Amino acid sequence: MTFSAIPGQESIKATLRSSFHRGTIAHAQIFHSNEGGPALPMALAFAQFILCENKKEEDACGECPSCQKMAKSIHPDVHFFYPKSSAKTDPATQAVLLKQWRAFLQEHPFGNLESWQRFAEITDKAVQIHKEEAKNIIKTVSLKSFEGGYKILCVWYPE
Repeated sequence: MTFSAIPGQESIKATLRSSFHRGTIAHAQIFHSNEGGPALPMALAFAQFILCENKKEEDACGECPSCQKMAKSIHPDVHFFYPKSSAKTDPATQAVLLKQWRAFLQEHPFGNLESWQRFAEITDKAVQIHKEEAKNIIKTVSLKSFEGGYKILCVWYPE
């Protein structure tokens, strides 16, 4: 997702671009909005902008290999942590859920928790980021980036 795909929010986009160009990107950022708002798309657009190999002054190019990976949510240096059902913890189910998550990002970037549950057919109302995922976050943070640049963790609905 590029900044141009997000309507409005020009001052936030300018602030994010400015932090990159000045080399002052904070090590952690919180993107918050109402449900279905632009927080997740803005985080994805900023990640794509950071990782883009041929970025323009205002936005990611959308065509380089990095942007193509971001468009499919498969960039090896972008890691997603999102609410899951406690019943779906085995590795095979986790792989299927990751494919569903990637499809969800493509089809519903402005989606909310309820739309994610419907999309992934999660009937368990108590979806959350479990302690095993918290351990994975710590493990992921300790690894080097795969492509030698930035490593980005996106934690969606951490509450």
